[in-house]
Amino acid sequence: MKKKVLIFIDWYKPGFKAGGPIQSIDGMVQRLSQHLEFNIITADRDLGDASSYLGVEKNKWVKVDGANIYYCSYGVLGNLKLFITLLKENYDTLYLNSLFSIRSCFVPLLAKKLKFISAKKTVIATRGELSTGALSIKKNKKSIFLSVLRKINFYNGVSWHASNIEESKEIIDSLRIKSKRIYIANNLFPVSKGANLESIHKNVDSLRLVYFSRISCKKNLAFAIEILDEFSGDIELDIFGPLEDISYWHGVCKPLISKSRKKINYRGVLDHQLVHTTLSKYHFFILPTLGENYGHAIREALESGLPIIISDRTPWKSLEDLGVGWSLNLENKHEWIDVIDKCLRMSNKEYVQYSSKVRIYASSQMLSDETIKSNLSIFSEAV
Repeated sequence: MKKKVLIFIDWYKPGFKAGGPIQSIDGMVQRLSQHLEFNIITADRDLGDASSYLGVEKNKWVKVDGANIYYCSYGVLGNLKLFITLLKENYDTLYLNSLFSIRSCFVPLLAKKLKFISAKKTVIATRGELSTGALSIKKNKKSIFLSVLRKINFYNGVSWHASNIEESKEIIDSLRIKSKRIYIANNLFPVSKGANLESIHKNVDSLRLVYFSRISCKKNLAFAIEILDEFSGDIELDIFGPLEDISYWHGVCKPLISKSRKKINYRGVLDHQLVHTTLSKYHFFILPTLGENYGHAIREALESGLPIIISDRTPWKSLEDLGVGWSLNLENKHEWIDVIDKCLRMSNKEYVQYSSKVRIYASSQMLSDETIKSNLSIFSEAV
C-alpha cells in the first residue's frame, strides 16, 4: 500500500501565477506518484484572483493528474468543512510549503497539534524564504515572527526539506535546529513540454531581454531596469509575471520605467502553456534575484534555448564555464555592465553557438536516480 502524503500549498494547478512552488509540487507528483499517494489542499483560485477557477469543483476531493486535490473556498465555512473532512483520515506525512504562509504552514501545523490532522510526521519546505536576500525583506517582522515561534517551540518535532546544502545551513542558522532533522533533496520538476524552437536572429548592437518571474522586491526587477540605462544601442526588456508586490511595482519599478531611455514593457502574466514558445522569442533571460532555492523560471528559460543572466544567489553555478550564461555578483555592478555589453555586441553567429550550447545543457539536466531517492526519503519513517 502506498504511503499517504497530505500537502498544503497556497496555490496549485490549474493556477500558475505563484511560479516555482507549483512547479515543485507538480514535479513531485509526476515523479513520485507511483510510490506515494498525494493529497493536496490548495486555494480555489490563482494568486491575486478574486474569483474561483472555472470548472473546478470546490470543497471536495477531486482527482487531477495523479493526485487527489481539495480546492478549498475562502471563508470560515470552507475551512471548517475541510478540517472536518481531515478528521476522518490518517496520513503518513504532512508536507507544508512556505514557512511564512498562514494557510499552508501555520494553520495546518496548529491543526496537527490540536489533533485535527493525524500524521506520523511533519515536513516543512521553506522554499528559499530563509536566504539572506529573502530575510532582508520585511526583516524586523520576520525576525520577530521566528523568534516568537522558537520560544514557544512551535516547530518542535518538525522535519525540514532543503533543496541543497546552502538552504540546509540557512534553516539551521535561522531556526537553530539540529541538522539531523533536515532532508536535503533537490527540487523535482515536471516533465518538460517545451519544443526545440529555433532561436531568433541576433543583430550586433541589438538585444531583446526577458524577465519572467513574480514581481516582488525579492526578485529585484528594479536592478535590471536601472542597469539598462548604462548602454547605448537598441535594447528592449519585456517583463512577464504577476504583480505580487503592488507597492514595489508602483513605487519603485514603474517610476524607473517611465524615466528609462530603453524600451521596457510590462506584458502581464504569461500562461504556463505558452512559456517556451514565448521565451524563445528573446535573446537572453535576466533575473537579478536576491535569492532562489532552485529557480524553475531559470530552468524553463534554458529549455527555451535562452542563455541566462542571473545573480549568483541561486544554485545555478559555473554558467560561464559551461557557455550557457552568467551568474553575477549583485554587489559588482561592473560585472553586469560588462556581460550585458558583451551580449549587446554579440553577432548572430556567436549567439547561435551560445543558444545551441544552452539547448544541449538543458537536455542533459535529467533527474538522476539519486535525486528521486533523496526525495522519496523525505517521506520515510524518520530522519
